[in-house]
Amino acid sequence: MDNKYENIVPWNGASDTGRDVRLKLERNFTKIATNFLELVNKDGELEKWIDEIIKEFGNFLRKDQADETNFLINFLAGLLIGNNGHGITLSASGVVTAILDE
Repeated sequence: MDNKYENIVPWNGASDTGRDVRLKLERNFTKIATNFLELVNKDGELEKWIDEIIKEFGNFLRKDQADETNFLINFLAGLLIGNNGHGITLSASGVVTAILDE
């Protein structure tokens, strides 16, 4: 975007007819219109990016609400179920420990 506008001095002296001011205003408004057109074109790109991001969110499991997947999930260090310590863990030495019932 070209945001460099011409400085407009409203009075250039006694012989000023206002022509310079009108020409500068016209050039500045042309630049402003061009900037708005660029924003409109970028708006379409922005919507496309947002759609891609929303689509990508479908590839992640939710942590804030119930979710499911049709794919196998590998838990590399273990799996804890609830807050009572039930689950399956894998130690650094490779020992698997399952606590399913107290």
